[in-house]
Amino acid sequence: MTTKTNNPMIFNQVREQAALGAVLANPMLYFNIVQALNGKDFADMRHQYIWDAIQTIVGRNEDFDYLAVTQELRDTEKLADIGGMIYLEFLLNEFGN
Repeated sequence: MTTKTNNPMIFNQVREQAALGAVLANPMLYFNIVQALNGKDFADMRHQYIWDAIQTIVGRNEDFDYLAVTQELRDTEKLADIGGMIYLEFLLNEFGN
């Protein structure tokens, strides 16, 4: 599978997946890394969409979890672009520990 990237920086898929999986599994981690990371830091567009969804939810002063992120991506018509719920589940299962 070819991954579409939007960033000329050195791309490390596993690091991006690990960061998102950890945040989805433990939302409090978001507050530890948000100052150093934004959506444009992700080379993989799918990861930008996921991070942006998380930031949108937090910006509304709402708690987030896997289901809230799924719904936000659905509402913004980006869920299919990231590979659907299957990709979010993959991030959680592979990197959420």
